Amino acid sequence: WIWSAKYNPFHDQLILSSGSDYLVNLWRVASCSSAPWIGSLDDDNHDRDGNEDSYEFDPPDVKVRTIDQHEESVYAVAWSAADAWIY
Repeated sequence: WIWSAKYNPFHDQLILSSGSDYLVNLWRVASCSSAPWIGSLDDDNHDRDGNEDSYEFDPPDVKVRTIDQHEESVYAVAWSAADAWIY
C-alpha cells in the first residue's frame, strides 16, 4: 500500500512516495510535469539531410532513488520548505 505521495513544490517532476513496504522512493515523473521535458535524441532520429525528425515521444518516468533503511511502514513523507532538495 502507498501511504503518502508528495510533489516537490519547486520541481514538480519529483515525487516522494512511501508505503507499507518500508520504502521511501524518489520518482522523476516528467510525463505529468508543467515544465517542458528536454531529452536527448539519438542519432537514429535524423533523416538523410541531418535534420531531426519531428515526432513526439513520451518522456521517461523513472525511480531515482530508494531509501530502504526503515524497519516498519513509512506513513508520511514531506519536502523541506527551505530547500528544494531536502526531504
